[in-house]
Amino acid sequence: LYSLLDVAKPVLRSFCLEVFNVKHIKSGFHFLTSILGRLTKLQSFTVVAKRGVPLAVKGLKAFTKGLFNNLANGGGVCRLNFIGTAILNVSEGFDKFKDALLKTPTLKVLSFENNPMTVSPIGRYFGTFLANHRGLEELNLINCSLVQESSKEIADGLMRAKDLQILRLNQNSSMYYEGLSSILYSLAFSPRIRLIEARNCYMSGSANQLKEALFKLLK
Repeated sequence: LYSLLDVAKPVLRSFCLEVFNVKHIKSGFHFLTSILGRLTKLQSFTVVAKRGVPLAVKGLKAFTKGLFNNLANGGGVCRLNFIGTAILNVSEGFDKFKDALLKTPTLKVLSFENNPMTVSPIGRYFGTFLANHRGLEELNLINCSLVQESSKEIADGLMRAKDLQILRLNQNSSMYYEGLSSILYSLAFSPRIRLIEARNCYMSGSANQLKEALFKLLK
């Protein structure tokens, strides 16, 4: 596999990998580190978990190391997609993963679709990343089990995400009016925002705060 990747790496721009059970592989998730370190011309990297196999702590750490190696070797991805990998449910190692993302100035699109955010520090790490990264244009948090607390932590970072253009929040049924309102209010400070998706988000409570946030956003 590695020999084939070395042949293709000058022209390979997009790579999609389905997570599989590494139980019987001696090197574990090391292949993630090797792939990212080798493919320095990559613009898009997608990790998909279709069979219920999570990326888990070791997988996240291997990916983080690979991303650092990619940068050290002159690379710089533009799009990272994590689909159903349970990556937002892993607190150990996520702080370093966040640092790797911050050191990737080429990153324009970041997607975590179908990744439940159920561990409390993740929202705070996310907020820190959004507040400090320059250049991110699209963020996909569809079906990430956002709640009021994590929504507010993300909103704190969005207030400083001046390059963001697209935010996808569909199917987050526990944000409620308060969580969505905090995000919409913060996006009022994003001069380039042009698309906000929030379909199939169950809302309850008072809508007054949401009305005020929408007024601020559309003003």
